[in-house]
This record gives sequence, structure tokens and C-alpha cells, in this order.
Amino acid sequence: MNWSGDVQLKAEEWIGYLGELVGVEPVYYYDDTLALPGGAPSAEYRKTITGPATVSWQDGLKRIVDFWDPRIREEQHVSRTS
Repeated sequence: MNWSGDVQLKAEEWIGYLGELVGVEPVYYYDDTLALPGGAPSAEYRKTITGPATVSWQDGLKRIVDFWDPRIREEQHVSRTS
């Protein structure tokens, strides 16, 4: 699955936008011992199966935040720390 629609972008770009949507400034931690080789995903293979994306990556992330935001605010989510 290519979460960035038909656009190639780095994780920092969509994480930064997600941070804007939820009002949190992301902190990036880079550890070369944990990094996997690769880069921004290509949508070319997915497009051969599904055709072009019908939702932009920005709209898709906004929809996710809009769906989960009330649950997060009402503390109805499951915390991994509890």
C-alpha cells in the first residue's frame, strides 16, 4: 500500500503534515542501525492494479485524523503504554 497516493514523498513530509493536523511538532530520531534501505515509495505498481489515486495524501491523512480525533480526545483509544 502506498499511503502517499500517487505522489512520492518522504516520511518526514507526511509525518510533518500529520503533526500540523493534530497540533504536535514531530521529533525525528534517526538511527542508522535501525534504518531499512529504500526511499519514497513509488505508486506505479499500485496504479496498474487500482488506477490513479482518487484521494490526495493530504486529504487521506485529514480523513484519518477526523475519524480518530473524537476518540483520542475522549480517551477511547487503547494506549500501548497501559
